[in-house]
Amino acid sequence: MQSDKMKLILDTDIGPDCDDAGALGLLHELAIDNRVEILAVTHCTSNPYGAGCIDAINNAYGSRGIPIGTYNRPGFLDSEEYQKYNRFIAQNYPNRYPDGRNVPEAVSILRKALASQNDGSIVICAIGPLNNISDLLKSLPDETSDLSGSMLIKKKVKRLVVMGGSFQTAEWNFSMCKSATINIINEWPTEIWFAIFETGQNIITGRNWHNMKPEHPVRKAYQLYAPAGRMSWDLTAVWASVMGPDPYFKLSETGYLTVTEEGRSLWQADERGNHRYITAIVPDDMIAEEFDRIIGQSRKYI
Repeated sequence: MQSDKMKLILDTDIGPDCDDAGALGLLHELAIDNRVEILAVTHCTSNPYGAGCIDAINNAYGSRGIPIGTYNRPGFLDSEEYQKYNRFIAQNYPNRYPDGRNVPEAVSILRKALASQNDGSIVICAIGPLNNISDLLKSLPDETSDLSGSMLIKKKVKRLVVMGGSFQTAEWNFSMCKSATINIINEWPTEIWFAIFETGQNIITGRNWHNMKPEHPVRKAYQLYAPAGRMSWDLTAVWASVMGPDPYFKLSETGYLTVTEEGRSLWQADERGNHRYITAIVPDDMIAEEFDRIIGQSRKYI
C-alpha cells in the first residue's frame, strides 16, 4: 500500500551550475522531514559525471539506491567547462557511476517511476533543459506501460514545476534545447508552474552552512563552483514543488507562458490556461536564510 506522502521526480542538469547540488540537498532535507518521497532523479545532459554526482549526494543523505537515469545521446553540454564540481564529486565520493558507464536511460526510469504510482500523485520538478521531459512526453508504449508518454503523464502527474523562463532576457534552461521547451509549453497535458529566472536571481545561498562538514558533497560543489554563495534558481523550484508557494512565494493567475524567437518569455493571463509562474513575496534575504538553515542542518550526512 502506498503512503500519502508526496511523490517527486527530479530532473537536473547537475554540473553547469552548483545550485542543482543545493536544490538536491534541499530536497533531501525535506524528505528527512517526511515532506516528500524521492522516486527517481534523472540527469538531462551528456556529461559523464552527472549521474555519479547525483548518486554521491543521494548516498551522503543515506538515500542509497534511488533510481537514476541519464540522457543517452552524446554531445549535449558535456564539455569540460560543465565539470567544475560534478567530476570531482563523482570520482571522489562513493557512488554507482563514477565514470558514467552503465547508467540507465532517463526516459525508461521516468516511465517506470510514473507507472508504479497512483494516478495523479506525482510532481515532476525539472531544473535543467527540458530534453528529458520532452522525450518522456513523446515516448511510445513499452514493456513498462501500454500508455504513450502523454497519456501516462496525464494519468499520473499532478504537476510539472520548471525552473525556466525570464520576462527580461533569454533564459539558459529554455535556450539550451528550444525544441524541447516549445514542446513542453505547447503540449504538456497537466498543470505547469514556472519558477522563473527573476525569482531566484537575488536569493543567495551557500554562505551560511556552518554546521555542514566541509567535505559534504553539496558544500564541496559550492566550494568548487561558487565559494561566496550562488543564486537559488533551482532551489525555488524544489521548494515550490514540495511545499507549495507559501509562505515565501505566490502563484500568478492562470494563463499561458510563451517564448519569443529571441528566447524571452511572455505571459498571457487566461482562466483557461494550465500555466502559472512563481514570484517571491518576502525579502530575498529571508528566503536565503531559510534555505541555508534547512540545507545546513546536514542531518544524515554519512
